[in-house]
This record gives sequence, C-alpha cells and structure tokens, in this order.
Amino acid sequence: MLGDWIFFLDADEVVSDKLKKEVDEMISRNKRSQPYSVDIDEKVGFDIPRANFFLGRFFKKGGQYPDRRIRLFKKGRGRWPCVSVHEQIAVDGKIGHLKNDLLHYSYETWGEYWQKSRDLYISHRRRNQKRKTKCDF
Repeated sequence: MLGDWIFFLDADEVVSDKLKKEVDEMISRNKRSQPYSVDIDEKVGFDIPRANFFLGRFFKKGGQYPDRRIRLFKKGRGRWPCVSVHEQIAVDGKIGHLKNDLLHYSYETWGEYWQKSRDLYISHRRRNQKRKTKCDF
C-alpha cells in the first residue's frame, strides 16, 4: 500500500524499475500538489501495460501487448466482482493510464501453459455446472 493507494500484484508479476519510478513520482508529486502528466486527483485507478513473458521472450504483437490491467487504485474505490478466475479489478470512478510496464512471467514451458489451460477449463466448467449454465468454448 502506498498511503491512500493500493498497488495489487499477482504472484507472477514484477514491477519494472521504470514503473516503480513512475508510480513513486506520481504519488510524491500529488502529495506536494505539483503538476504531473496524469491528473491524479480525478482518478481512482490506473491501468498499467503488462508485458507478458512466454517461452523465453516478451510478446509485442498479437493482442498480447500492451495487456493493460488495473493494478493501482485508491483505497475503498476498487473491488473484485468475483465472477471469474482472470477477473479485473473494478473501480468506482475515472481511470488513468500509466506508461511503464508491469512484467508478467506466466509460463516457462508449453507443459506449464497446457496444464494451466486445462486447470482453468475444469474450474470454469465446474462453476458453470453449479450454476447450470453451458460452458461456451
């Protein structure tokens, strides 16, 4: 937590040095009421470009970058809807956009990828069976 702000990370995410500096500067300038490229006073959350690392390299194409995720939000203004395994944080208010990357190290091998995909499919299927809805894939 950063004062009035919460920075949420998944276990497989790492804050890049540039992103850390960007967040630190934004919050410290806000405390001193100095201008910043993002009007922090109007925003209750910020999405961050996530760079996905897969099989030894970061994706830069194919809709995988920038994989924007809300990871920084004001206390009391963010919530998880509790709908899916890969859900996004929902915020009550305006969202700003940060420019530096959050690094996402999800899978090191094809085996890990397929195992995780299988586990997510089974989880989704079980949830839908409880709700008596179809599993659309």
